[in-house]
Amino acid sequence: FSCGAGAIPGSDGVAAASPEIAHFYGLATNGVGHPTDKVTDHRYELMYGIFLAPMRHLGRPVKMLEIGLGCNKGSMHAGIGPSVALWQKLLPGVELWEAEYDKHGLQAARKHGLLDSIHPVQGSQGNRTTLRDWVKQSGGNFDAIIDDGSHRQAHIMVCLEDGRWMGW
Repeated sequence: FSCGAGAIPGSDGVAAASPEIAHFYGLATNGVGHPTDKVTDHRYELMYGIFLAPMRHLGRPVKMLEIGLGCNKGSMHAGIGPSVALWQKLLPGVELWEAEYDKHGLQAARKHGLLDSIHPVQGSQGNRTTLRDWVKQSGGNFDAIIDDGSHRQAHIMVCLEDGRWMGW
């Protein structure tokens, strides 16, 4: 299912489907300086618009973990994935934890001051000890967790099976 332009006849599709989806889509396409693959390649605006965007109305800062900062992708802007700017604009005051496998990428990003507004953690999401370390560092109990990490089924299953690390 796509919520792109023209999805609903006589409208722009996204705005008519939901103000939250439209808000997310607008930020993800041009609200943070450059579009993210969340809407250009993957078309996740429906999911994020329905489940994540409404969290901006909680009346308190959201605590969020994104697995996969994007340090190891050559196409990333400024050494980290553009989703950091998106989450910070979508959820003002967000307590943003970013997990990244690429230790050298994190070191380079830290050296250039790109991690100053977030809480980075390092390691493999497929390693249960690493997950427990992330809980110790962050305190767990996230309002939202986005898995944009390794994209390996075995790693995703480790995260789901050992859900205690997420504060469940």
